[in-house]
Amino acid sequence: MLGYAAADVVNKITPADISDPQELIARAVALSAELSTTITPGFQALVFKASRGIEDIYELTTSARTAAAFRRWCRSPRCATTREPSSATC
Repeated sequence: MLGYAAADVVNKITPADISDPQELIARAVALSAELSTTITPGFQALVFKASRGIEDIYELTTSARTAAAFRRWCRSPRCATTREPSSATC
């Protein structure tokens, strides 16, 4: 759907690298206020809640390889408090 080859992204980039930078900044500011702690824009803004065992659902704009933008809903399960394998799904 996004047009990236696995060889171009696996172990090379994070979801934050193909997300709207302004949305990442806004999300970090909102989470920082909500959780009374400083959260940096970027990958930390996407996984902060899940890494602490808090389920997180949010909407995000992602860029395709063709520079087209897609809105999507992301759900990060509570991964810090379970023994089951976990993964963020978008």
